[in-house]
Amino acid sequence: MKNENKNKRRTKSIRTKLLIMPVLLVIIAIIGIIISVSIRTNNSMRGEMIRTTESLLKNVAARLNDQELDQGRYQRIMEALASSNEDVEYAGYIDQDYNYLANTDTTWVNRDMSSDNDIVNALNNNSVISRNYEVDGMEVLDMIYPVIKNNETIGALKIGFNYSNLNRGISDNR
Repeated sequence: MKNENKNKRRTKSIRTKLLIMPVLLVIIAIIGIIISVSIRTNNSMRGEMIRTTESLLKNVAARLNDQELDQGRYQRIMEALASSNEDVEYAGYIDQDYNYLANTDTTWVNRDMSSDNDIVNALNNNSVISRNYEVDGMEVLDMIYPVIKNNETIGALKIGFNYSNLNRGISDNR
């Protein structure tokens, strides 16, 4: 009798395990799908942010390109850019000698940036550079965009965009 009860318990235990395994596999598959969709949404939204950012940078570069500007006017353009867009954390203009002529953080004005390979690359190769940073606990998309006048690179815009609105949008979509 004892052996029969033991065998019944073992059989129930094996059946239970066999029933639980497909349920666990379905749960794991659902979690995988959710993660995959979240990653795709995140990448899509980041790509859209980069495209929007490049459009904004082109417009600002055109303003800088239109006229001869002194350092005070560069500074006012950078401050206006940052104050008119809630996603802009900082904005700066770097001349062809790798020095900040203007920056929303004025402690950066006149700072030599020749040791920043991305800035050097943007200025020397007319390359748009994007990179991610964490600044004061915020994830920031840092864009470096060359400013070209008469087929000559005269400087670069360096603007940091806060990902908080993007990340909030992603969280809302989950």
